[in-house]
Amino acid sequence: MSELGASGGFTSFRGSIKSDALGTIADHWQSARGNKRLPAWTSIQPSCIASHLKRVFAFTYDRASREITRSVAGSQVLSLVGWEPKGTPVQNLQAPRLAMRMHLTVSRVVLGPTFYRGTGKLFQQGPYVVEGERIVLPLSSDGDVGDGALGASDYYHPETDSLTDPVEVLHDIEEWFPL
Repeated sequence: MSELGASGGFTSFRGSIKSDALGTIADHWQSARGNKRLPAWTSIQPSCIASHLKRVFAFTYDRASREITRSVAGSQVLSLVGWEPKGTPVQNLQAPRLAMRMHLTVSRVVLGPTFYRGTGKLFQQGPYVVEGERIVLPLSSDGDVGDGALGASDYYHPETDSLTDPVEVLHDIEEWFPL
């Protein structure tokens, strides 16, 4: 895992995104933000990103308990990682070391708030490694204080339906952009 220092702001973040699908999602996040610091999940209009919803995932962050739970997962994410139902704590979604890494990423996005872009190795299932691009953006119920994260991954996944190994979420090359 490596971290690249990148200069801040949405413009820099958006300029780093290579995937058209992820760019569309980031643009909609910016539009949904309006004149607020952060957009609310309710400001995200599924119809605006309909063709990319299968790539989307989201988490809620409880500031009091610091617990992160899954709130949304698109069909592509669900078919790959087989996550549990909505409201499942992040520590129940992956092995402990991977859940801790996921918790750190989502916490940093929410509390920064910051934008995250990951590239390279995104998932592994047995001997198969899936590469691509992932983004995570902060969300807020009140438009100011982060309490959730919207993310999406774009990748090509080889046919590995016969594998029974669990899918691991990986963090390879990371870029962080302050809000």
